Parts: sequence; C-alpha cells; structure tokens
Amino acid sequence: MKSNSAPGPDGFNAFFFQHCWEIVGDDVVNAVKEFFTSGRLLKQFNHSFICLVPKEPNADSMDSFRPISLCNTIYKLITKILATRLQSVLPKLVSLNQTAFVQGPSISHGILLAHELVRYLNHQGKSARSAIKVDLRKAFDSIRWPFVYEVLYGMNFPNRWISWIKGCIETPKYSMLINGSPNGFFGAQCGLRQEDPLSPLLFVLVMEAFTFLMDKAITEGRIRLFVNPSINISHLQFTDDLLLFCDGSPLSARGLKCLFAEFAICTGLRLNPYKTQAFYSAHLDYYDFTDLLGIAAGSLPVRYLGLPLTNKPLKHVTCLPLLEKVRRRIEGWKGHLLSFAGRVELAKTVLNSFQIFWSSAFLLPQKTSNFLEKLFRSFIWGGPSMKQSMHHIDWSTICSPRREGGLGLKSIKDWAKATFGAKFWELAVLKYIKGGSIWRIKPPTSSTKIWKEILAARDWIMPQVKFLIFSGQRVNIWNGRWIKGKGLTDWFGADSYIFGPPKLAMVAQMINNDQWLKPHRWPPSLSDVWEQIKEEEVGGHRGIVHDTTCKLCNREAETVDHLFLCCSYSAFIWLHMLKKLGVKRVPRSNLKDFLKWLKDCFSVGARWSSCNQCLLLRYGGYGECVMGDCGKANQLTKSSYVDVSKRQYSSSFKGKR
Repeated sequence: MKSNSAPGPDGFNAFFFQHCWEIVGDDVVNAVKEFFTSGRLLKQFNHSFICLVPKEPNADSMDSFRPISLCNTIYKLITKILATRLQSVLPKLVSLNQTAFVQGPSISHGILLAHELVRYLNHQGKSARSAIKVDLRKAFDSIRWPFVYEVLYGMNFPNRWISWIKGCIETPKYSMLINGSPNGFFGAQCGLRQEDPLSPLLFVLVMEAFTFLMDKAITEGRIRLFVNPSINISHLQFTDDLLLFCDGSPLSARGLKCLFAEFAICTGLRLNPYKTQAFYSAHLDYYDFTDLLGIAAGSLPVRYLGLPLTNKPLKHVTCLPLLEKVRRRIEGWKGHLLSFAGRVELAKTVLNSFQIFWSSAFLLPQKTSNFLEKLFRSFIWGGPSMKQSMHHIDWSTICSPRREGGLGLKSIKDWAKATFGAKFWELAVLKYIKGGSIWRIKPPTSSTKIWKEILAARDWIMPQVKFLIFSGQRVNIWNGRWIKGKGLTDWFGADSYIFGPPKLAMVAQMINNDQWLKPHRWPPSLSDVWEQIKEEEVGGHRGIVHDTTCKLCNREAETVDHLFLCCSYSAFIWLHMLKKLGVKRVPRSNLKDFLKWLKDCFSVGARWSSCNQCLLLRYGGYGECVMGDCGKANQLTKSSYVDVSKRQYSSSFKGKR
C-alpha cells in the first residue's frame, strides 16, 4: 500500500499507520479480523470523500470531471486483502480477451494485438471489415450491484466471500469535497468506487458478461467477424476500453445494437454514442452501419490505451502528442527553483517515463527521438524556461552510467533497443510461433513495422545468447543453438526433423530417466536407416537369404555405395543438386572417395546436409515403387529440393570443381 496516498475522512494515510504500528497495530489487526469474522463493517471505516478531478483543461460540465473516492486506510487494507486473493484466481475466471489486472499479459500486449488486427482494415479484397472503439458512459459509476453478485454466484464464489463484497460496496457514505471542504453525507445505489483496490477486479468480472454475450451472438450468427478464417478475435478489453471487430454488415450492426441493449439492462453499463467511433475498410458503405448503431464514423489514428492506434507505420506527426505532453510538464515546473541535480532527477523519472510507455509498444521515429532528446537537454541545461545555454557535456556521456562518469539517464535509442529485445526474448522462450522458430522466421511483406522491428532484434541478440539446458523445458531440440551458435537444422538441413523428434519438441519432452526416448510412432532416424542398410549388405555375405535388390532401379544390390552413388536415382539427385552450385562432375568410385571429395569442397554442415537431402529425396519415391508405381516414384524423385539446396549450401561451397 502506498504510504503517501491521499488520506480519507479520518485524516490518516498509510504512512501514519506504518510508522506508529507499535502503538496502533493491535487495534488495526483486530478491526480487520472483526470484519472477516462477522462480515460487518463500521460506517466510520466506510466513509469516503469524493474529489472531482477534471478530465480535460477548462472543464465546464459534470461529464468533464472524474469522481475519485478518498477512502480510509483501514477500509483500503481490508479490500487490499480481498483484492490480493481475488487476483490470484482471476486468470482462471476471465477470457484471454481481457488484459487488465490479469497476471501475464500486459497493456503492451493489448496494444500490439490491436495494431495487428486494425492492420486488416487495409488488406485488399472485396470483404468489408470494421473496427469499433467503444466508450462506456460513466463505467465504474453505473454498475448495478445485483449483477455483481449474480456474476460472483455464477462463478461459484462462496456465500461468505459474496457477503464480504456486499459489506464493502453497499455500506459506504460519501461527502463531496468542494474547494477542499467536505459537504453532505449521502449513500449510493449503484457503482464502484474508483481508487478502491477491489473495484477494478470486480469490474473485470462484470465485463466478462460482455464476452459471454458476444460469443453467444457470434455462435447464433447475429454478428459476423472478419472474413479471414485465421482471425477469430471478436473484441479486446482493458477495463472500460473496448475494441470490437466485425464485418461491418447491417446484420452485424443490428446484432451489436441488440447486444449493447441487453448488456445495459443486465449491468447498467451503456454505450456513449458521442464518443464511440467506427473505422472501416475501403469496401464498406459505412453510412448504413453507423446509422443503425447511432455512432459516428472515425478515422485513424485514434487514441487507444493512451497511445495512437493506426493501421500505418508510425510517423513523427503521430507522435506530436508525446512531445506536447513532455513540453507541458516542463512548463508546469517554471515556478519552481530547481537545481541542476533536481532537473536531472526529474528528467530521469518523470520525463523519461513518458517515452518509456510509448517505446513499450512502438519504435519511435528518429525525428521524434531527436526532438525528445532536445527537450531533455534544454531542460537539464536551461531549466524549466528552456532558455538557450551552453551544453557543457556531450549527451552520450550524460546517458552513461554514473560509474563511467555519466549522469545515469537512459538513451532513447538504447531504451528502444532493449524494449524490443525483451519482446523478442518473450517470444523466443514461449511457443508463440506456430510450426517454426522465432530464430529463423521471416516476416511477410504484409506484416506490421512493429513485428519487423521485433524480429530485427535477432541480429544483436543471437551473438550474445548462450543456452543453459537445466531441465530442458525451454530448449528446442532442432532450433537450440547447440554447436557454434547453430541449431541442428542449420547443420543437417531444414527437413532433418522428419527422421527424428517432432519439429517443436523440447529437450525435456524427449528424455526419461536420463535417457533419450525413441517412441515407436517416430519415423526412423537417419542413423537407423544407415544401420539397416549395413545389416542387409553384411547379411548377404553371411548367407542369409533375402532380397537386397534396389527397389528403385532393380539393377544392383542396395549397398551403401549404391544407395548414395551408383543408383540412377541417386545420380540424378546429385547431378541436379550440385549442378546449381557449378559442379559439373561428381566422382562416383566409392562412398569413401566421394565423402573425401565432399570434405574438400563443403563445410561439415553442408556435407551432412547433402547426404541427408539425397536420402530424403531417394526415399521419397521408394514407397511408391514398392507398391508397383515406379513411374510415380520417378516423378516424386525428380520433383526435388533443388532450389532449397541451392539456398542452403551455396554459402558453404568453397569454390572447388
């Protein structure tokens, strides 16, 4: 609990109780225990002041003010205990659409996902798409208490817990602070108090009802999503910030209108048509859509979770609100006599926090970064008036750590680099990339600039990464950096996993009792095939009667030399695979001489990859030939990995012919 937060009607903040705990501690503990035992709360504990904070400059109406409740410290201590318990189970109760107050996803996750979805508004195609930024009127102040209890009952909360919640939200009395003096003493019939530790968590549970109604409407066909089948996200929520996605059809508009009406009846939360905006693709006649919903048509970029939401790369003009916010904060310090050390500390904490929040989701344009650093320099050397003065020390030196002679400020460029490096690492240690590895994936041309910048962090992260196996839970068998910073697929080819563990297998999944597992359902490994050929060849010399004739060419026994060199299918593969690399003649005397030639011409990884490719291609048609369709086998063999092999091995060829 913050020690310096504003006190409630009793005049004592947390700082008082923390420093006088030896005197008042027993009484505070007994008061808290009494509430959890009896479920009753003294009215004096639940008395709150209401302070009206303007939402915008020159506020002239009640809608322009935000009511903030100043609660007593003992009440906040009780609700803090309840909130801590509730937060531990919240991830199990709410859907993935909500990212507020849930352990795991952060606000930047919601911002990045919103940008990825809004990007589809620009995609070419005939299908209409729409995104709606919803504003709920007086969200915290309008929630119906009976619905809060219904949600808790529906989620199987114990009756005792629900009685504690009732005691907290139904018994308060309020007094308005007018010019700093309390006036009146009245109760309430609905709403949750802002600045109450319990209120945001209860609000998140109430908003889960919207997710239920939305999913129900989509299942019944009353609302249609984006036409893209890979996108099944209908909405994103961060407390009362709601972003919806649909196809923009009149059917969806009528479905959304019914949904909001039903949601308002249940919860008391109503759509604010004056602040709700809809954004469209080029193929949508938005007049019918907006008329049916009674909302306005908006244009991107728009403010979402404090940052600009746009479907285009971030430009300097989009970042002007950030520069203006920093400038206004500096101007607010003009009346203060700030020393040089004080200005440095304010720049490190207050001013730098603005750009840190933006950098958590975007890579700021270079022009914006330069302007920010200029504002910081002018404030540090010239004071709040930012008068022109001499800069005695280079800015790069100021941004160095104190132990290196600097002032400990963070360089905006270095901070952005670290932020995107952290995002990349978060993707690297989790299975977020379907069917591939974050270390190798290439961003598609249609991907957002944010995604490209995250992947660009590989260039400086990869040389510094060293994997510690430990339990092997986070180390991929194929893509882990095993030898000289390369994975097994780098050494043995991109398709090596066909003959081994699954492509996304972790080390821990393949080990049991300190031994590698070999499930019977795996395809045989390359070493298994090699040993099988040796056994058949040796078995023939020992008089064991079985057919060792090559099933593809039907000419010679399937020895190791025949497998890799002498078979017409193998010769075809080698000829076309190496022809792309400029090799005109392939020595075919025996496998030993051939491997020696490979060693002289190729690196270790490329040498084994070549043998691996040959084996994979040759056995691509083996099964067809056994079934009697040798023509199809020939076609399968000839439709080879020639271009893949060229890309894979051209950098490893030493130039010998």
